[in-house]
Amino acid sequence: VAFDSFTKAVKANPDFAESFYQRGLCKVKLHKDSSILDFNRAITLNPKHYQVFKQMFLVSWKVLSLVKLLNLLCAIVINYQQSVSYTTFHLTLFS
Repeated sequence: VAFDSFTKAVKANPDFAESFYQRGLCKVKLHKDSSILDFNRAITLNPKHYQVFKQMFLVSWKVLSLVKLLNLLCAIVINYQQSVSYTTFHLTLFS
């Protein structure tokens, strides 16, 4: 039910980061691999949404190599401390 509600919210307002974040959380609970896509969109819309980085880290540790995971952790710290644009390090991390 919550997943469907957040999907409707995403469609109604595709520029609202919180809707993507919340739908991503629903996907995590439903064990859907596509949660990272919603988290990526949330960060693109709001690079200072630190809770998204936390969830991305928790989800990503299962699928990323240790090196990429450490890069993600460093990117989270850099973004939080310096408000560096997520797009800058996303391209190098997930390429």
